[in-house]
Amino acid sequence: MTYKVERKNVAIGYYIAIIESEAGWGAKVDGYLVGVSKEALDARKSVFEKGNTPNYGLYYERTSRGYQQVDLTEEAVKALEDSDTGCVYFSGTKQFIKG
Repeated sequence: MTYKVERKNVAIGYYIAIIESEAGWGAKVDGYLVGVSKEALDARKSVFEKGNTPNYGLYYERTSRGYQQVDLTEEAVKALEDSDTGCVYFSGTKQFIKG
């Protein structure tokens, strides 16, 4: 499938923090999953969280604000358009948030 990033005056995408949780160690932000749309992030969630165990897991951040809209860097646009899922993992926000 080919994915296209929505472009108006800027390239628009959506992101959610990825939380790493390990029994006895706690939880922390591990990185960010960026998608071409909210629907792409929804579709990726079940696959992404499927391998979790009671002692360790990577989860979408559970917040009331949900997915955050963002103006994407050109690096992020290229990575998203080359992806097989319409979603790409980034370790830091400077890699995908323009500005």
